[in-house]
Amino acid sequence: MIYEKVPCTICGVFTSPETIKVTSGICRKCFRERDKNQIIARKNQNYLKLISWYQIATAIMIPLFIFLENGISEFNTSSIFTLWVGIVIMNLLAGFFLLKNQSLGIYLSTINLIFQSFYIITNSVNYEYHGIGGIFIFLNQNFDFGLTVELNSVIRNFITENTSIFQFGINPLIIFFLFIIYQSVKENQNTKLS
Repeated sequence: MIYEKVPCTICGVFTSPETIKVTSGICRKCFRERDKNQIIARKNQNYLKLISWYQIATAIMIPLFIFLENGISEFNTSSIFTLWVGIVIMNLLAGFFLLKNQSLGIYLSTINLIFQSFYIITNSVNYEYHGIGGIFIFLNQNFDFGLTVELNSVIRNFITENTSIFQFGINPLIIFFLFIIYQSVKENQNTKLS
């Protein structure tokens, strides 16, 4: 029995009717590609949930670490208190909106994670902000590379009068988180275009 070949609904390639019936109207190549994309999409969604819970946990841990490290006296300075409250709110909002898969969560998380992705210490500026901790790869004034592990929340942004200090570090975990967010945005754009 000879059957006429049927076109794939995605790519238009003509395929045998038995293949089209089994693969819901698409050829084997498009079927495999769709399955692969669905697996990647599920994995990205799980990573986005991890990132959102990381930010929510950061929002909870920052006040706890500040209180345990400095006591109640550190909460009395209004400008520093305002900065901490802002960062806690930013982490909470970014985490909750990302958990709900809203585009605002993507934007807030991206901004938040960019601020957490690096630190810099120079003669006059000290900027360091990371959530629950981090693994930093750094370069110092002697061009020595190193690795440091921080297990607490840190927010430092001030001007110092130290001399001959330079250190720059990046957090690979946060860079990975940013990559996952980028991949999910790219995937959503490809889905809308299809």
